[in-house]
Amino acid sequence: MTRSAIQTEVDETLVTAPLAEVEQVPAVQEITVEPTTKSVRVKGTWTMYWGLQVWDFSDGQRYDLPIDLFSYLRERGNIYDTM
Repeated sequence: MTRSAIQTEVDETLVTAPLAEVEQVPAVQEITVEPTTKSVRVKGTWTMYWGLQVWDFSDGQRYDLPIDLFSYLRERGNIYDTM
């Protein structure tokens, strides 16, 4: 077989070959995950009671605080600006 004959046979095979079925995939729902804690440095050395938890803070130490406690302390200026 010559090269052109092989090419013609390949072309005919490609044209007559059945197409594979495409599976329809359902749309993907985007999910946003919010962190439950915030890592911050606390000003001063003191003890705080938050709910049933006791927090013994030391000045400049980093703590993983729940978001609501972080917001409370930030509003009152007890968090260093450099987080």
